[in-house]
Amino acid sequence: MDKATLVSIDIDGGRDLLKLLDKARFKVVVAGWFHVPEFFDWRLWIASPVYDSEGMLAALRKIQAVLRKASRRLSIELAQITVVSPKDPVIRELRRRYGKTPFVQMMRAGGHMIGDRFIDEAFLYRVKR
Repeated sequence: MDKATLVSIDIDGGRDLLKLLDKARFKVVVAGWFHVPEFFDWRLWIASPVYDSEGMLAALRKIQAVLRKASRRLSIELAQITVVSPKDPVIRELRRRYGKTPFVQMMRAGGHMIGDRFIDEAFLYRVKR
């Protein structure tokens, strides 16, 4: 089966959601679209310390509240989002590699192992040390 294509409406939606999460003071250390072999679609990964301090469900609820508040302005749905811990091996490796890079917004990565997973392709918005 062919890999789904990441389109500009998804890229714009992820960027807009990240801005709204920042405005809501929801801390995000890494954000980007990831395509991994076990999924046939792209997922917007959001790594946040909220995952560690309050749990995955609480983090998803907070993101969902931001999505609801934005209603029709965003072209992204909660089902497209994966919330992970900043301690996730993929996230730790991205932070190690790119955390000191001054500008990673809209950077493409992938095609190799990152952390403990093969990342087919990634489109990064943010990688903070």
